[in-house]
Amino acid sequence: MAYANCAAAYKVGRAELVKGTDPDYFAAGDADSDGIACELANAPAGFVAKPYASTSPSTKPADELPVTGAPAGMVIGLALALLLLGVAILSVTSKRYRAAHK
Repeated sequence: MAYANCAAAYKVGRAELVKGTDPDYFAAGDADSDGIACELANAPAGFVAKPYASTSPSTKPADELPVTGAPAGMVIGLALALLLLGVAILSVTSKRYRAAHK
């Protein structure tokens, strides 16, 4: 969400918007050009910051898997193919080892 100014950001409980990590950062709110817009030192008296809630995949909790867009059937098929390839490699390697050490 883009804010018109820091007053708008403070109104919804946002402050300390860091350039490069906070999608709400805006250069006009960074008065001293230090990479932090709407600093707490400039917030109105009684301001209480609210936790940032985003739907951006980069801010999802660590226990959630990212959405790849690949169909589930394709992912399962690829996983099974890789598993079978691994079993085949182990089988061939085992047979060669046994043949070489008889």
